[in-house]
Amino acid sequence: MKKIILFMLSFCSVLQAQDIISIPVYDIGKTSMDLAFELETDGAHSKVVLDCQSFLHGINIYDSSHNQTLQFYLYEPECHEVLSFVWDRNAKDENSCVRLDLVNNSYELLGSCDLD
Repeated sequence: MKKIILFMLSFCSVLQAQDIISIPVYDIGKTSMDLAFELETDGAHSKVVLDCQSFLHGINIYDSSHNQTLQFYLYEPECHEVLSFVWDRNAKDENSCVRLDLVNNSYELLGSCDLD
């Protein structure tokens, strides 16, 4: 049990050690909650959920074992802004990118993550 906890803490530390996390979004899918959506992304992130329904809104990133590795908090209007941006681009068959700045606790909505 200690090894699992140490692994999870070290994995979270590595993920949070990054200043910027870019999440390319190729599609958006429903979850069991009305205002929480799974963002279809590349292999760098096993599962990404945009949660605009729970008490704490935000973008949640999970590893391949379904353990939450990062929660990026958003205010309600911010959450809906991200949702609208991704949804509108998806409706036009366009990809999008959500770039999270963990140091400044800010985000950027882009048409592509290729600018890295």
